[in-house]
Amino acid sequence: MTANDRVRTIIQKLGIKQRDILEKEPRLKQNTLSINLKNSDWPNGYLAAALSKYWGVNLNWIYTGEGVSMLQQVEKEAQISYLKQQLKELSSTSD
Repeated sequence: MTANDRVRTIIQKLGIKQRDILEKEPRLKQNTLSINLKNSDWPNGYLAAALSKYWGVNLNWIYTGEGVSMLQQVEKEAQISYLKQQLKELSSTSD
């Protein structure tokens, strides 16, 4: 999987539209964004930076595939939150 494959995947999973990216990153032009998403293995730097800054995507994961993607982190945080809630409920029922 290329860096741009990861970018396309995260954009799709988060439901981000090209216009959302362009609104957040005015230095990125529509034509550049479209061509880059379709025909490149590497994302435009402005695109990767915007995904990191505004959507919390891990830049290391985008470029190397290593580390935790933002979606994996959100899933882990949700699981931790759920387990904390379960522990709280268990401790309150044992009183």
